[in-house]
Amino acid sequence: MLENQDEIKRMVSTMIRLFQDQGDHEISKILRAADCFTDIVHYDNWNGGTEYFSLNLDIDTSLFAFYEGRLSEFEARIKEKMDIFMRGIEREVLSTVIIRPAVKHYVDWSAVSDLTTKDDFVERIDKMKSILISVSTGGPKIETVNGEYMKLYDQLNEIFDKLKIENPNKFKSLWDWYGRWSSGDLPSYRSRRQFVNELYKDVFELVQKSSDVVAVDQPYELTGWMRVDRGVAEIRKRINEASTEEQYQAVGLISRETIISLAQAVYDPEVHQSLDGVAPSGTDAKRMLEAFIAYELRGSSEEAYRKYAKAALTLANDLTHRRSASIHEASICVIAVISLVNIIKVITNKSNIRF
Repeated sequence: MLENQDEIKRMVSTMIRLFQDQGDHEISKILRAADCFTDIVHYDNWNGGTEYFSLNLDIDTSLFAFYEGRLSEFEARIKEKMDIFMRGIEREVLSTVIIRPAVKHYVDWSAVSDLTTKDDFVERIDKMKSILISVSTGGPKIETVNGEYMKLYDQLNEIFDKLKIENPNKFKSLWDWYGRWSSGDLPSYRSRRQFVNELYKDVFELVQKSSDVVAVDQPYELTGWMRVDRGVAEIRKRINEASTEEQYQAVGLISRETIISLAQAVYDPEVHQSLDGVAPSGTDAKRMLEAFIAYELRGSSEEAYRKYAKAALTLANDLTHRRSASIHEASICVIAVISLVNIIKVITNKSNIRF
């Protein structure tokens, strides 16, 4: 039963529904996102033999990082549900559930921003392929293009190294390539073209799936305000995955909710009086934060800090209300929100306020 991966998928699908029905949407979210499979981890041959299995749930690194502190709890609760399916099953035991980050290649274009871009990288590989094919199919003589080829090879090799991708091309010079194509198993021009195209096939697939948007990596330390920290984690995740207008708009919506959570975390109506005398509602983040900033940074000596904090609030608030949505606006919005949270956190530390 536990060896049958199709059966495992059906069990996981059922668990998703069970957790949803019980209102546990966090575990449902993990199970929906996970690549699920089982491994045999132990075999006990006593009394006919018993196989012990591990259920492995591989999830994206961003989801793993977001829930890392609670994964042991989630694993235990998933195992409890799995044990329901194991009632009456003999000689098979689910001993562990393991939630772990999925091991895959993440192409980080920011690591090579001083050397290339995604499009330029593809163009260089196409040029490399063109040279390899041309010299082996009746084109220019090796000695006339070998210098250009070797220079291009070194450039690409450095990029491959920084991207942590194995360079599939081991021909450091065209003479190395000549030794390969003339060895006997690539007798025709067609076979040589096919060989070169296949050489870079996996790299092209990996690159095409990657995003050339440089991730927003604004410095951020946890505030201790749970809803704020979770909101910031979510917008950082969303902006680095977004590629459509709707997804960029969603970043703005979550950013707005994060600012509201921030305001609710620090605003005290008995201490912070609104600037226009209007009592802010529970979602009026602008009035709450303006009142907080004005009070906590009161005094002429704090004027520059007060102006800066208010400017950050205005920028973040304006961006979250814009209907237009592009990667540039969404990125600026995320940076503005994180900056605002950082500023408010510094203010609370400065005034020794406990929340």
